[in-house]
Amino acid sequence: MGVTHIVGFKYKDSVSPELRKEIAHRLLALGDSSGVIQNVRGGRVVDLEMKAKGFHQVFVLKFNRWEDLQFYQQFDHSHNDFKALVEDLAAEVQVWDFEDFEF
Repeated sequence: MGVTHIVGFKYKDSVSPELRKEIAHRLLALGDSSGVIQNVRGGRVVDLEMKAKGFHQVFVLKFNRWEDLQFYQQFDHSHNDFKALVEDLAAEVQVWDFEDFEF
């Protein structure tokens, strides 16, 4: 079935829209540099229901299994570099992980 990893970013006020786009492109590029990501997509939050709590971007990454996600989180150098970049720019990060169709 697969594993889904969802990440939301709420940036500090000092982060410009241009820098947000650059961050997004860097995260999307992780799909090419990582051998364990099956698919990655994301975009700017459009908060029509006024429930996004100020978050700016959200990304969905697909993995075949939990071990692939764990490798990505702990050992993938590109991911670690990305986290270091975003750490100083994000006011808040939220992450949700689930196994597809397991309830």
